[in-house]
Amino acid sequence: MLVMRLVEKGSRQRVLFFDDRDSLLDLVEDPGRKRRVGALYEEIARGKRPKGVVAAEPEVAIDITRNPYLLPIVEVRDAEFDDGELATVVRIAAVARGTPSSSSRVATGASDAPAGERRFRIGIAFVIDTTTSMGPYIDEVRRFLVTFQKLARQSEIGDRVRLALVGYRDNPAPDPRIEYTTRVFHDFGRSALNKDIIDAALKIYPSRVSTRNWREDAVAGMYSAIEELAWEEVDARVIVLVTDASARDPADPLATTPYGIETIKALAGQRDIAVVVLHMRTPEAERADDVARAEHQYRRLARTGDRNLPKYVPFEGNTVAAFGAQLGATARHLVAALERWPATVAAAGTEDAVRTVVADMASADGRGSPVASEGSLSGLLLHEVFARSWLEFVGRTGDATLEEFVEAWAVDRDLLDPRAEALTVAVFLTRKELDDLASRLAAIVEAARKGGSAEAFWRDVVRLSGSKTTDPDAVRRLGELLPAHLERLPYRSKMLSITRDHWSAMPQAQQLALLNEAREKLGIYRKVVEDQAKWIRVIPDDRSRDVYPLELRYLP
Repeated sequence: MLVMRLVEKGSRQRVLFFDDRDSLLDLVEDPGRKRRVGALYEEIARGKRPKGVVAAEPEVAIDITRNPYLLPIVEVRDAEFDDGELATVVRIAAVARGTPSSSSRVATGASDAPAGERRFRIGIAFVIDTTTSMGPYIDEVRRFLVTFQKLARQSEIGDRVRLALVGYRDNPAPDPRIEYTTRVFHDFGRSALNKDIIDAALKIYPSRVSTRNWREDAVAGMYSAIEELAWEEVDARVIVLVTDASARDPADPLATTPYGIETIKALAGQRDIAVVVLHMRTPEAERADDVARAEHQYRRLARTGDRNLPKYVPFEGNTVAAFGAQLGATARHLVAALERWPATVAAAGTEDAVRTVVADMASADGRGSPVASEGSLSGLLLHEVFARSWLEFVGRTGDATLEEFVEAWAVDRDLLDPRAEALTVAVFLTRKELDDLASRLAAIVEAARKGGSAEAFWRDVVRLSGSKTTDPDAVRRLGELLPAHLERLPYRSKMLSITRDHWSAMPQAQQLALLNEAREKLGIYRKVVEDQAKWIRVIPDDRSRDVYPLELRYLP
């Protein structure tokens, strides 16, 4: 089943559902769209239902595992906004469980704050490249920790923040003096105000020997942070990756994990973790011809959390000074935001409050909105903590659900800013279906790994896939060896359409790229199977019928 899913909160506005396709298209194409849409949101904020709008998404986030909703796609129509941005208008049915939230306003004053608000904790994990060239940046992270503790102790923010430290280098097999691939120096277990995090930071030092080439095993460092840290201790979850080098690909002989950037991105999404990448574009990295490669990787990785807000922050010129200045500003802005947060939320509705706090922090140094700029770590961090994670936390603790409606029309882009994605396509798979997909894709990867001619590859794929036929010539396309339900889904796939002749004629580099992509997706399937928290229980006593909303982009 192809369904629409609500995209993460943060930059985008609430999704509105309309009773008529033509009226929605008229709104999308109208040069006066922003004024009209603004009037709709104002009317909804006053507790009224605008004409033609059958439902509105809550302003807080819906936890789909607690309050499942299905938005099956009934009809699709291409559209174009008045400013030329392309979009898709969809007619969807709706099936939701639970009672729609009547209000998402949250009181957070000292006396009337709900228990959930007092438990809201912020987790920031620094994942640091600790190879030879990173010594000055490690010193600046230590300085940030000292500054944050000093400011926090002078404030009344309480026990809100948890900090973690993870270091990574590279595969030590070529030279044991590299010491380690990854190491957790400090977990989220204790308050950021505790002295032990400073002690842990003092144990982080750059490698005394150079690694094999400029690339490092950043994927292993990220994987270690996602899998080993106690994320259940915190509600707002952010990783800050600090590096001057690109990451090794899974096909690299020195890579220590079978995962790549896309897998790490998917795993972060499963854990609701946003990744901010601080990339030092140093002259040494330029001479190693590594900067463009790293930027390409990390721009993809930085579309976690609020996917509509890129979180790649490049540093050039005097990178050490610029990096230190960013961390110092982040310590000040974070403490200031936490001091004002309870009063701000108490004085306004939730969505207004988060936007106010981020805007206030943006103007603190007089340089405009950092959320709209790639140059501000503090703006990105505040946005992910308050504009995304807070709304998710309130929605989860308040059991926010989707309003009930039978059928409606919606557009997959934000009505005020069409550059932002509002709805994304997913496919619901049962455990059995996902297991079947993973095993068949693994057969294709294994057959290709063995090498040989196109005929040998085709024969091995047919044999390993569990196909009922043993005659390789009876199979025309790889799609015939993958689960049948994929063939029925209306989506384009490079892999499903490959024939033996196509494979034979394909350049080796293209074959390797396709296989690396398949390995990445296979890694995602395996981690989805392990992640029990995100599976949706459809039948209370039948775990085998649980479903998972796998985004369409992760199909082969």
